[in-house]
Amino acid sequence: MVIEHEAFDLVPSLNDRDLADLVYQLDRDVSRAQTEADDRSIDQALERLAELDAARE
Repeated sequence: MVIEHEAFDLVPSLNDRDLADLVYQLDRDVSRAQTEADDRSIDQALERLAELDAARE
């Protein structure tokens, strides 16, 4: 948590190029995290469907 706060405190000192790079990287990281979460949700739903299907047999 301390590292996060120290990194946050450095944001105002970034030049335009570094700030743009940071925003770009954060956007990519958030998109990747969302995709991974969506993939896990789909996998869980498919597993539940398979379990229900198996229970019906």
